[in-house]
Amino acid sequence: MNSTYPADFLDQNLAIALNVVRAAHAVGVRMLLFLGSTCIYPKLAPQPMIEDVLLTGPLEAINEWYAIVKIAGIKLCQAYRLHGSDFISAQPTNLYGPNDNRDSGSSHVMAALIAKIVHAKRAGKNRVTLWASARRAKNHCTPTTSPTCVSIL
Repeated sequence: MNSTYPADFLDQNLAIALNVVRAAHAVGVRMLLFLGSTCIYPKLAPQPMIEDVLLTGPLEAINEWYAIVKIAGIKLCQAYRLHGSDFISAQPTNLYGPNDNRDSGSSHVMAALIAKIVHAKRAGKNRVTLWASARRAKNHCTPTTSPTCVSIL
């Protein structure tokens, strides 16, 4: 839906981000952590990447609409801090988990890698061919992500 129906994707997901942040402020939520994504950074950001490169260049086309929603949520948190809300954001590295997309043609690296290894194991193969570098860290979202988010707050 992200790239196939961008207007629908933006409409629904921007509304979600706005409603969550607006409602949290309206009812006096003391602290809010909005999770962004590493997709928010420019496609050609210098490596190692630092947070200051946000909005300094074009986004990866395949993630553009998703990144725009995440950037809007981050900026909403910044704007609401001007009204006294303690709303922050964090950008976890590429997470994967039980309901991840494991399709080799459309998944992210970690899910595809796990699926490839499982398929090879089931087929009795003792080798797999890897087509990506392992430069970026990948974290499973359970059980490490939730405690990390709580400690950030």
